[in-house]
Amino acid sequence: NAQIGAIAASTLLGVDVIIVVTNLLLSLRGSGIFPRDIALRFVAMSTVFYLVVSIQGSVQAQMSVNQAVHFSDWVIGHSHLAMLGFATFAAAGGLAHVWQRIPWARYNAQLIGWSFWFLFIGVVMMVTDLTIAGLVEARLWQSAAPWLESVRAARPYWIIRTGSAVPIVMGFLALLAGLTTGPKGAGLKAVEKTIGLEPVKEIAPTLAASWNAS
Repeated sequence: NAQIGAIAASTLLGVDVIIVVTNLLLSLRGSGIFPRDIALRFVAMSTVFYLVVSIQGSVQAQMSVNQAVHFSDWVIGHSHLAMLGFATFAAAGGLAHVWQRIPWARYNAQLIGWSFWFLFIGVVMMVTDLTIAGLVEARLWQSAAPWLESVRAARPYWIIRTGSAVPIVMGFLALLAGLTTGPKGAGLKAVEKTIGLEPVKEIAPTLAASWNAS
């Protein structure tokens, strides 16, 4: 009974997530699939990743699926999507949002933009590859083939997974460089080009005075 209750709760959690994420994405209407504001772009993508990883988790909670993929690369892809996808993109978006509004902070808008695309390509590449690898491994295990066959079948996917680390590392390096190089106060110019400074001045009038002074 406890097991059935856990499965039902996981399924209902997926429904809750769909409702919450739908509300969040509808709040982004008019900003486009990839918003011009880089901080919002990171956060919007983290929301999409959160939706995918939550649905994936609810599917994995089903007994028939869990028995097949539990020890496979599917689980590794799922966890990487949660941490490198949802959590990392949300953190990067929050950091970029704050950093843009610090008058004395250095900011390189071009490198921050590159960091988004490098991380996006790397995460999608890794998670897709590991998910497919997990399904391949699960199929071979269910066919009663020797375990070594699943290792041989997964080898090409592991090579692709290794290659996906290249854009991910480049993305993190670009993010670090974007927040430590470039002119001081350049983040404010990036905000002005995307959403404008007026909404920000209404929320933070004290900072607005320091921007004008600088």
